[in-house]
Amino acid sequence: MSSKSISVIIPTYNVKGFITFCIDSVLRSTIANEIEIIVVDNNSADESSDFIKSIYPQVTVISNHANEGFSKACNKGALKATGSQLVFLNPDCIVAEDTIEVLVSHADKADIGMVGPLLIDGSGRPLPESAREQPTTMGGVNKMFRLPFEKEYPYYKKISVDTVVEAPVLTGACFSISAALYRSLNGFDERFFMYGEDVDLSVRTLKSGLKNICDTSAKVIHFKGESTDKKQLTYNYHFYNAVKLFLEKHSKDGGITKKGVGVLASAASTLKFAYHRLKNLIPGLVDLIIIFLSLWAVQFFWSFLKIGDLNYYGPYQYVFRYLIYALVWTATLYFSGVYFKSELSLSKVFRANFVGGLSVLIMYALLPEDLRFSRML
Repeated sequence: MSSKSISVIIPTYNVKGFITFCIDSVLRSTIANEIEIIVVDNNSADESSDFIKSIYPQVTVISNHANEGFSKACNKGALKATGSQLVFLNPDCIVAEDTIEVLVSHADKADIGMVGPLLIDGSGRPLPESAREQPTTMGGVNKMFRLPFEKEYPYYKKISVDTVVEAPVLTGACFSISAALYRSLNGFDERFFMYGEDVDLSVRTLKSGLKNICDTSAKVIHFKGESTDKKQLTYNYHFYNAVKLFLEKHSKDGGITKKGVGVLASAASTLKFAYHRLKNLIPGLVDLIIIFLSLWAVQFFWSFLKIGDLNYYGPYQYVFRYLIYALVWTATLYFSGVYFKSELSLSKVFRANFVGGLSVLIMYALLPEDLRFSRML
């Protein structure tokens, strides 16, 4: 690999649909001839490594045998880098032609550590995480629980377009740093699997006596979180563990406060996960109740229609059986994907209901006579 002055390091995980846009944008840079691109793939299931190698022979690809996390992937890329300037870039980002040139243009300033761009979402709106304040214990708690104390404990810096502002904390989505400084700081702390590693590196840069800046004349489109499902347990665990780890590492508060923050972070993770799981179960719970009540109601209707007595079968005699039937039917709907929006279709709803009804009929046929009730039900 020939030596270049700038190394762009891109960690990837299941972002095959985005990576070509990202790499192409880097190759269109105004100083592309000075750039080497290093992709570190965290064992993607979408065959990203082979895909990149087949299209971009000039790109160095490091293929991990497991998902080692963002920090380890970046550190591996930095070890391979030959450039005196490192640019870390998320694979769901697209850089403007002059972005990398603007970022590294601050390299000769002795008081500058990390340099970040203005991040823009897919709709063209500036993202506030382009520049963040240095976090505090109370700020972390405020962020975890989304408390209304942003003024007292600000999380973001105020920024405007085409300006250079001090930004104590930059996002790992895109920033530049000298290779010498990065190595003197021992790179990313690999205890941060994902989330928080950029905050930690930013703060350690500040503690080294340098300042971080955001140059908003450098633009990057960031589609955000394409390799992350924020409803999954892994996301909640890593996010809140990062908050806990950072505060334990950098907080100046006493040990009791640190332990208290750790408990709060763990509680927040558990509650968040429970919320997402319960939220997905609510439609199924509603259907379960409707089916159960419908079966129960039909009992009274049938007994009145056939016998002329609403309570002929007794009001509670078959309640447990109705519940079992309702559970079977709802479970069929659940495992058919009816309650997952990404898998939902009208044909799937009809098919799931057909299977559910058939399952109930089969159960009825297999039950001994003393456990059966009216065929009409």
